[in-house]
This record gives sequence, structure tokens and C-alpha cells, in this order.
Amino acid sequence: MKKVFLSLAAIAFVAAGSLTVTSCGGDDSTPNPGNGGGGGGDDQPIVGSKLTFAGEEYQLDSTIIGVVGNSTNGPSTYNVDTDGDGTNDTVCTLWIIGSYEGSNYQNSQVGADYMIYVPVDGANIVYPHESSELYLAYADVWVDGDSVIGNDSEISSFDMTINAVDEENETIDYNASVGFTEGLATVDFNGYLDAYYYFNLTSGKGVKAKPVVGGKYVHTKVDLNNVKVGKLK
Repeated sequence: MKKVFLSLAAIAFVAAGSLTVTSCGGDDSTPNPGNGGGGGGDDQPIVGSKLTFAGEEYQLDSTIIGVVGNSTNGPSTYNVDTDGDGTNDTVCTLWIIGSYEGSNYQNSQVGADYMIYVPVDGANIVYPHESSELYLAYADVWVDGDSVIGNDSEISSFDMTINAVDEENETIDYNASVGFTEGLATVDFNGYLDAYYYFNLTSGKGVKAKPVVGGKYVHTKVDLNNVKVGKLK
């Protein structure tokens, strides 16, 4: 699986807004409650899914996944320059993957999330675990409810491997690492999956705000007649 990271400064539309989720008509999700917090200050190693940042370990209980778009028009599509030739010629959808402590993404005190471009297959959407290419547009880590990544932080490395997704049993097994100016953040997760949702990019709270969970995403083909431009370096 090919993984490519893209500078935050190159994502103009992301820098101007925050992430929210709108319902597409399903019932609100009630994720697996998990076991709550742990790690990040004591001498006991975390057993199971965890976030490691700046030499500390933090327990993770849940992972949420969604695609940017809405229930009316379906997933949004973006023309992205993925090979650096100056031409935005790869049509992608934009996904959010977030792993966090406890059962409430919006109010979680510890976690990490990623915005990832995933190339489409014609008019068919490709899920992140189905794709051989993942392009990082944005990443964040929060501890004690606040982001520990500065606005001027630079990303030097990115790797994500999605080993398995079991939608029927609502589980995901994946590993991710991002090299920030502040240090390396790694996620080793094998547990509860809360998917799939629509996310909307809106102005207001800034890119550090976590979205409010709404209704489930309903699978649909992508609209290739209304493609936005994803600005990259």
C-alpha cells in the first residue's frame, strides 16, 4: 500500500475550516462504550489499542471513519496533484479516520485523527482499506482534550496500514504513524469500528475542532460532474 503525506500548508480549503458531520437520515450512532482512559503518566504499559506520543502511551477504545460530503449529493470529489507534476489529475474522495479514548469522539480527551485522500475507481467510491494509495492531507493528536500539535507544525513522515476491516462485527485493525515537528505519533489499533459517516467541511471552529457525530453514510456513486480542486504543494 502506497502512503504519501502532503503539507498542511498546501491544503487551502482545510486551513480555512473545521470538520463537522451531518446526518444522512440514519439514527445517531452509539459507539461501543470502551473502558475509558489510561496511560500517559503512570508506569503501567497499555495492553491493547494505544496512541504513543512523546514517549507516553494512551489507551484507545474506538475508531470512527467517514467521508466528506452530504446525504443530498453524496461524497465530495477533489482533483488532486498526487504526483507533483503541477496538474490536478487524480480524482479522490476525502476521508476522516479518528481513533480515540472512550465512546464519544466529540468529547474524547485523547486521540488522533487523519484526513486522507483516496483515489476513486471511475464513478465508484473506494474505501480506505480497499485502496493501494492513501494521501495524507491533515493529521492531529490531542491529549487532555487539547491538540498537542502546533499550527506551524510540519509533517516529515506518514505511514498507514489497514490490516483488516470487519463491518459485520464492527472492528478494524490498523497501524499509523505521523512524524510531526513535536515528535512521532503512532497508533496501533485493533478494536471497535464506528462507521461510516458523512463529514462536512465548514468554517467556524478551526481545523482542530472534532466533528459532531451524525447519521450513517449510505453508499452511493461519486459525482464526477462537480469536482473540486484539492490544492497541494
